Amino acid sequence: MAQTKSRMNVINVIYVSELTNERLTKESIREDFDLSEIELKSLDWIITKYDGLKKLLTTFTKDSWTWTRMAPLERAMLLFGAFELSFRDKKIVINELVILSKGYISGESYKFINAILDKVANYYETKK
Repeated sequence: MAQTKSRMNVINVIYVSELTNERLTKESIREDFDLSEIELKSLDWIITKYDGLKKLLTTFTKDSWTWTRMAPLERAMLLFGAFELSFRDKKIVINELVILSKGYISGESYKFINAILDKVANYYETKK
């Protein structure tokens, strides 16, 4: 349960950034959010790799699904998922994010998130 709360804390920060179109900075995160050191490190990694993660994620979407067409919360979950897949077990990460998306996003977004993160995980596997 603590891991899920930590994930949601990080996803929430990314979501706020995606919703407001304001680029995250280490300074703004420390000022505006009460996060653990591990959550701050996760966000630092995502901030540093943001453009590459965004490019990677959009590679696996259909041409009609641009980055801005996706809902901000979907983008936040995908960014966080791509981060976690770089070092955690594929099944655990995807399962957790599908469960979270079912709880926070209406409709069938969980299928979209599942499919994209599965492709990201397979991509990472080929790079090992």
